[in-house]
Amino acid sequence: MLQTICYVSNSKINLTTKELQKLFYSAKKNNLKHKISGILIHDNGNFFQIIEGSKKNIKKIYKKIAQDKRHHHVIELINQSIKQRVFKEYETEFSIIDDNEKIQKLENYLNWLKNAEMKSIDKLVKVIENFILTKNNVLHYSQS
Repeated sequence: MLQTICYVSNSKINLTTKELQKLFYSAKKNNLKHKISGILIHDNGNFFQIIEGSKKNIKKIYKKIAQDKRHHHVIELINQSIKQRVFKEYETEFSIIDDNEKIQKLENYLNWLKNAEMKSIDKLVKVIENFILTKNNVLHYSQS
């Protein structure tokens, strides 16, 4: 069974592009190992992440994420079973999302959320839309 978790958090320090790349490399390595796909966005000291994969692996990875000392105020926005991955085709390299094709993936996720009939979806959709509008420092990864 597949699971997705979406959360937001605040960075404890101001991260440079180099530090973000290092963070991304570590996340990519762990996520590839556990067959996790998703998206990681950093903007103005905030993180937004969606992870998807097997329920067992998602639970394990999210526990590690929640305990990571580089950020605080981790707020879980969604934790639910899914039928298929949304981000499985994302490239496995550091990238700044700055074109419409890449933004479309986030919009597809928004559309999925809007049709999911879950509580507090409107708040989550607004969070994602704010990240889409800024189009800054977006990191993404997927299963190879």
